[in-house]
This record gives sequence, structure tokens and C-alpha cells, in this order.
Amino acid sequence: MTREVGMLIKQLHDNGVTILCVTHDIRLARLLSDDVTFLYHGKIRAEGAFTDLALRETDPDIHCFFSEAQR
Repeated sequence: MTREVGMLIKQLHDNGVTILCVTHDIRLARLLSDDVTFLYHGKIRAEGAFTDLALRETDPDIHCFFSEAQR
């Protein structure tokens, strides 16, 4: 079911529908996002393009999250 929901959300996104998606699924976030906001303990720690956060973020918590998620 998760795959089907992800495909539906992607189809809506591709059709220009603005979507707010809250997820811990890094693959889904990468697939759907133009921009992401990284929350940690309810506080915004970083915002920007997925690639920028995944590759360039120096915050240790954010770096750890992306490193763990890509294993």
C-alpha cells in the first residue's frame, strides 16, 4: 500500500498539485520534494533542496540522518 500511495502522490505532484508530505521515508522525500524542511525535536534545523541538504549540510544530526537513511 505504501508504494501505491507514493505513486499517487507523485502523480499529483507531477500534475502541479502542491503537497505537504510529512515522512521519515527518505526515498519518498527524494522522489517527491522540490524543497525539504528538516525538523529535529520539533524545531526547524534546515531547509532547502533535498540534494543540498543531503550532500552539503554540515549539521551533525542532519548529516547522520542522511547517512543512515542511504544505507
